[in-house]
Amino acid sequence: MQFDDRMIEMGKVKIGEKREHTYTFTNVGDTTAEIDVISACDCTTTDESKRTIEPGEKATIHVIFDSTEKTESETIDIDIFLKNRTPDDDMPIIETIKYSFEI
Repeated sequence: MQFDDRMIEMGKVKIGEKREHTYTFTNVGDTTAEIDVISACDCTTTDESKRTIEPGEKATIHVIFDSTEKTESETIDIDIFLKNRTPDDDMPIIETIKYSFEI
């Protein structure tokens, strides 16, 4: 998965404010990428639909950040677990995207 941007700066956010971003990526591999689970903190909502992305195909992951429970600036990791496995040890492939904000 090749992302247009893996790290997004959301800038200054007021407590209780919501911000949205859509990450765009391309499957640059030679096999189908299958998203199994997208995991992030409770402040982050994603479009967790399980998807299949063919080689060369573009796709998006939409993220909504809710700052209601936040009291300090932070960088949030969003982990994307694929059903695809690594060839050497049969472990799931994990991609990570991030965003940061200032309170």
